[in-house]
Amino acid sequence: MSVSWTVSGGLLGATLLAAALLVTGCPVTPDPCLWVVTNNVGTLAAPTDFVILQLRDPGGEWGENILGEDGTLPFGESLSFLLAPGLDDLDVRAWDAEASSWSRYEAGSCEDGQRIETVITADDLDVPCNWDITNLLGDSGVNYALLEIWVRIAGGADWGPGTLGGVPLAFEETLELAVETGYSFDVSAVDQDGIYYLLANEQECRDGEDLSSTISLSDEAPPCIWQVTNTIDGDFGPVSIVALTVTPSGTAETIVYQLPNTLSFGDVSEVPFFPRAVWDLQAVDELGQTYTYPEAALCLDGGELYALDVVAEDVDPAR
Repeated sequence: MSVSWTVSGGLLGATLLAAALLVTGCPVTPDPCLWVVTNNVGTLAAPTDFVILQLRDPGGEWGENILGEDGTLPFGESLSFLLAPGLDDLDVRAWDAEASSWSRYEAGSCEDGQRIETVITADDLDVPCNWDITNLLGDSGVNYALLEIWVRIAGGADWGPGTLGGVPLAFEETLELAVETGYSFDVSAVDQDGIYYLLANEQECRDGEDLSSTISLSDEAPPCIWQVTNTIDGDFGPVSIVALTVTPSGTAETIVYQLPNTLSFGDVSEVPFFPRAVWDLQAVDELGQTYTYPEAALCLDGGELYALDVVAEDVDPAR
């Protein structure tokens, strides 16, 4: 039995479009491709039915369930659907009702009307990877414990909860993790002195591999930067900035940067601040006036640049 499903416009619509282009003399566009996915997981005596079938670009987010809310793809049956031309190296993943999944990576590409056949078998079962992350901050003489380690899908916006459970990871100790197959991962960590470390796109889990990483002093995350331009020109004319401060929002942990030279009108300076916090930024001018920008910058990974001009209209009310 075969089930048909259409990703983009139907074959009739594509045929009519091609005919219209030939009449007008325009180039003929490529045809959609027919992709046939077959469920061959299980046996007649112990069949596995798929309840979710998803596609994605390599390393991206999985798309919607193309079987629909109540659809299934029983053992031994196929689903056929049209794939728009120009799509390259798509991954496919199937799930059963017990939340087990099977994946084929870079399984289908559509250039111009070809037929693509993918048979998902028991060999495609998704198996988590075992990942060892070792603390190598320092040497036998001087070294540092890690207070927390975070892992996320590469490029994600949220690190989520930590992995150490409140127990520091001492020098040369190893954290053992299991991570989901089908993704690349970033690592972030903080040591006992509050220094952050970042390993971007560090490992990829494809099929239950054993992964290994180390965190060393060379992996220190760069600071975020507030690029400050003095554009203060108010009732007193242009005034200089004499100090800049950064404060993690909601705390009293203010860091004051006394400028070696005052920041004259039009001058630019850069102020560093550090990961895993939202920051309040503030400037102080030569008249003692302050310019506060609450929750103005999120430093998530390190290296982000925030260009924020200080303008006369942002002066804080006099106390």
